[in-house]
Amino acid sequence: MNFKANQRIPESAIYVIVWLVIFIIPVLVTTSNTGELKSSIFLEWLRMVPFILIFIINTVWLLPELLFKGKTAMYLLSVVVISLLLVYVWEYVFPLFLDFFDGGNSQTRPGIISETQRPRLPRQPLPRPRQRVFPPEIQKPPKGHVLSIFNQMVIAWLVVGFNTAIKITNKWFNDEQKKRELEKEHLKSELAFLQNQISPHFFMNTLNNIHAQIDVNS
Repeated sequence: MNFKANQRIPESAIYVIVWLVIFIIPVLVTTSNTGELKSSIFLEWLRMVPFILIFIINTVWLLPELLFKGKTAMYLLSVVVISLLLVYVWEYVFPLFLDFFDGGNSQTRPGIISETQRPRLPRQPLPRPRQRVFPPEIQKPPKGHVLSIFNQMVIAWLVVGFNTAIKITNKWFNDEQKKRELEKEHLKSELAFLQNQISPHFFMNTLNNIHAQIDVNS
C-alpha cells in the first residue's frame, strides 16, 4: 500500500490531539470518582510541566540541530542531561505549588489528614504544629527521592521517544515527497531533451523524402 505524503495528518495536529488527551485524562478520572471538578486537577496538570518542557526542547532544538544533523551521541547525551535537570529541579519547585494551592491548610490537599483525624500508634510522638501528616499507605516521598526521579525520567524519555518517532515519520514523508518531485522534474528534463533530439531528425528526414520525391516526379 502506497501512502501519499500530501494526505498525511499534519504533525502539529497530532501533537495537539495527543496533549489534549493527556490533559483530559485527569479530568475524566477525577469527575468519574467524585462527580465534580476539583482544584487537584490543576496539580495533576502541573506535574506535566517537565514533560512539556522536554517535549518543546526536543522538538525545537535537539531534533533539528543534533539528531537530524548526524550528531546522535550528542543528542542522546543532551536528552539525558536536560531531562534529568528538569525533573530534579521540578522535584523542588512542585511542592511550592502544593503549598500555594493548599493555602497552608493540610486538610484541603487530597490524601492528607489532620493531626486530630489520624490515629496515633502507641509511643508515637505528637506531630509538630502545622506539620502535614500523610497516612502510611500514601506517604509522600521526600524531595529528590531517587525512585520518584527515576520514574519521572522514564516518563520524560517516553515523551521524547514518542516525539522523535512522530518527527522522524514526518521527515520521512517530506523526504519521499521531495524525492517524487525530483523524479518528476528529472523525467520532464529527459523528455524535453529527447524531444529536442528527435525533432531535428524528423524534420531532416521529411526534407530528404521531399527532395527524393522531387527528383523522381516533379
